[in-house]
Parts: sequence; C-alpha cells; structure tokens
Amino acid sequence: MKSTVAIYDSHISALEAIEVLKDKCYPPDQLSLIGQAKTFSENSPQMKKDPSLKTNSSAGMLIDSTLNVLTRLRILPIGEIGFILGAGAIVTSLASSDLDITSLGVIDILKTVGVNKFETVNYSSFLKDGRFIVVAQGDEDETQKAKNILCNCAKPLGMVID
Repeated sequence: MKSTVAIYDSHISALEAIEVLKDKCYPPDQLSLIGQAKTFSENSPQMKKDPSLKTNSSAGMLIDSTLNVLTRLRILPIGEIGFILGAGAIVTSLASSDLDITSLGVIDILKTVGVNKFETVNYSSFLKDGRFIVVAQGDEDETQKAKNILCNCAKPLGMVID
C-alpha cells in the first residue's frame, strides 16, 4: 500500500482537505488525520491560524469537528509529543496491529498506514508545532489522485508521496 501525506497549518484546513478528497470520491476509509490533542494559549501562532483552539473545551470541539468528517477517532499517548488525535483509517490500522499502543511513537503510528519516508520529513516536529497531517492510503493510482486533488484544491504546506 502507498500513501500521500499532506501537512496543514490548522485543524480546520486539514478537515477541509479531507472534505475535498471525499467530495472527489476518494474512499473515506483510506483517509487519516493526525494532530496534537491539546489547547493553545491565546497568543500562540496556532491560535492565530485556528481560533477554535482557544478554550479548554477546544479538545471536545476538535473531536466533534473531526468526527463530522471521519468516523473513527482515538486519543493516543505519544512519548515525544504528548497526546495526539488520530482519526480515520489510522485507528482501524492500529486496532488490527500487534503494536503496544502505550509505547508508540509518531513513526510507528504512521507506518501502520503505509508511510515509510521518514528520512526526509520530521513528522514529529510538524505535530509539535501544532500542524496536522492528512494521510491518503491506496494503490499507486489512488495516491496520485489524492496528490492531484490536494495540490489543486486543498493547498497543503507540504506533501510527500510514499
């Protein structure tokens, strides 16, 4: 299985990218969203990009808005980051794997959805910076379709095809 990985600067823009993929008939069960599950201070750069992160109730808002787009969601403890929100195909992949989720890192989680290019992209640093990762899994044609859709319609900060 291959994957297209796109990086977004906010939860809202990542959800919009997933909506675009779904609107263009990309299978929703092949999509994943990963982001830090925490709130931010009013002066943080993340707050300027995504005001919904402001209050202590924002974790609930983050979960609610994500569940409107993808049906499966899990909060995962990640040693190097804290807690992350994982939604979509990644939750199914983790549930069916033999991994001990209490000791997972970002690389372990991304490997479950077919991401392998870790030498060129530091996904942990993107998550620590409050960015969100969208992963589209599939065969070569599907991941190329996802890349084309995202480049033309959802303008990610960066993208990797694996």
